[in-house]
Amino acid sequence: MVAEGDEEGASAFFEDEGEVSGAPINTTETGKVHEGAIPPGPRFQSSKPYWGIREHQLYAAPSSEKVEVDSGDLPSIPGPPWPSNHQLHDWNFAEAYTYPQLTRSVNFEAFTFVGGDGHDNPVFAERVRANFYLLEASVTFFNQVAGTRDNETDMDLDLRVPFTFGRHHQLALLPGVTFPIDGTAWSTNNTDIRIQGIYGFAIEGFGVQARIGFTDGFRRAGVLKLRERISNPATLYGALVAWRIWPAVQLRAEASGEIGTDHNRDRISILPGFAFFPLGDPRVTVGATAVIEASAPRLRFRGASYGGLVNVGTGFY
Repeated sequence: MVAEGDEEGASAFFEDEGEVSGAPINTTETGKVHEGAIPPGPRFQSSKPYWGIREHQLYAAPSSEKVEVDSGDLPSIPGPPWPSNHQLHDWNFAEAYTYPQLTRSVNFEAFTFVGGDGHDNPVFAERVRANFYLLEASVTFFNQVAGTRDNETDMDLDLRVPFTFGRHHQLALLPGVTFPIDGTAWSTNNTDIRIQGIYGFAIEGFGVQARIGFTDGFRRAGVLKLRERISNPATLYGALVAWRIWPAVQLRAEASGEIGTDHNRDRISILPGFAFFPLGDPRVTVGATAVIEASAPRLRFRGASYGGLVNVGTGFY
C-alpha cells in the first residue's frame, strides 16, 4: 500500500513503518463489525416462488460468521403444494365406499373385505380404486368364498361430470359401465350399464350425500355377496353422512342399494364406521367399517351378510 505523495511509501511499508487507517473486521464470537469494516448487505428474500432465473446477490460478511445458504437466497422452481387447496376444500365431502366418489380428485385406494356371504361361507376379497379427476376405475382383483377363488374379474368405469355451486355444494353425474377383464368377450350377459347422480353438501367437517340412478345388466349383488349376481333393471339409491370430529377422526354412516323392477330382486349395503387421517389432513386415509348386506325379492334381512372393511388411500390432488 502506498500513500499519496510518499515516494518511499512502498519501502516504508515493508519496513513496518507504514500505517493503515481503519479497523479490521472483528473475529470474536460476537460477530460484530467494527468501524471501518464492510457491513454485510441485506439478503434477498422472496415472499413467493417464481419462475425463471434472477440475479443472486453477494455480500461481504465477517469470516467468523456462520452463513447458511438457504432456498430464500437462490432462484427456485415452485412445486404444487401438498395437500392442495383443492384437497382441503373437498376434505369435507367424504368418499363413499359402495358407489363412486363425488368430488374430482387424483387418488388411489386399496380395500380389504372379510366376512360371510349369508350362507355360512367365509368371504375374503381385495379391491383397488383409482381416481383420475374425471374418471374412476375399480377392480375386485381377488375374491375367495369358502376357500375357492373366483376366476371372474370385472372392472367398473365411471365418468364424472362435475358441477359446483359455491363452496358447500357439489353435484356429479356419473355414467358408468361394468365389464369383464379376464379375457371373456363382452356381451349383454356379462356387462352392466348405469347412470347415477350424486349431490353433496359439506361445511366445517360435516358432510351429507344423496345418490340416485338407474342400472341394467349383469353385476354382483354386493361387496360380500360376490358370487350372487343380479341382472334385472333396478333403481339405484344411497346416502352418506360424515362428521370429522377431530382433524384425524371422521365418523361415517353409509347406505346404498337397488330397488328391482317388477318385484325382482332388491339389495342394500349398510356401512357404519370410522375414517382416520394420520397426518391430520386428507393426504392419507385409513378406514374401518362394518358391512351389512341383504339381497332378496321384497328386501328382507334373512340370509344377510355380515363382515368388515378396511381401506388405505392416498390423495395426490
